[in-house]
Amino acid sequence: MPYYAIFEGSVYPEKTDASNKFYETLSPHLRRQRGLVEEINYFNQNPNDSMLLSSWISEEALTEWQVLPIHLRIQKAAREGVFSSYRIRLGHESESATSKMTSSPGQFMVLYQHPKSSAHGLDDANRSLLPSMGHLLGEGYDPSEILKALLDHALWSTETHMLHVSGWPDKATAEIFEHSLKRVPGDWLRRIAVARDYTGTHRREAPEKTEPDSDKKL
Repeated sequence: MPYYAIFEGSVYPEKTDASNKFYETLSPHLRRQRGLVEEINYFNQNPNDSMLLSSWISEEALTEWQVLPIHLRIQKAAREGVFSSYRIRLGHESESATSKMTSSPGQFMVLYQHPKSSAHGLDDANRSLLPSMGHLLGEGYDPSEILKALLDHALWSTETHMLHVSGWPDKATAEIFEHSLKRVPGDWLRRIAVARDYTGTHRREAPEKTEPDSDKKL
């Protein structure tokens, strides 16, 4: 069943070159990794921020990538000196989710992507974060009522699309938001039940094997 990884990170400004080098080193390994379906890079107005969305054929396939030796070594190096902060959320599309649910905020995520030229407007391209997503809702829906359950929200973009990443406390509130969206041509929607949610400093839900062999180079 499809499994997703959402990596959101901020790089120290002086470490941009190191971050790019790490990505260039890992990218061919990622693209050859068994079970990868797709990866998409997103950005916002801050040049030090980025988001990588990857989808996999199963949780097991993603785990194999996470514990690949070269990936482990680069993860450790990046965690200790390149990323000022990051957050990783992993999970199945919720309709097929069977993993144990985390108790962390953002238990359900809704990913909503639409073209920049859509009815939602190019105004989105000028904002990296929105205090509200009310402009996404259809007529007759009360943003103050629907969005009161919103836990967190970030806006990311490619050259052609905008992606709203939102966290919700449960499936019911996520579904209410989905049903209230003003859908536009060329958009897509994913609901993910989060199985793991961790950061660079709070790693309780990170995979068990997180440290590389110290005697090997990147």
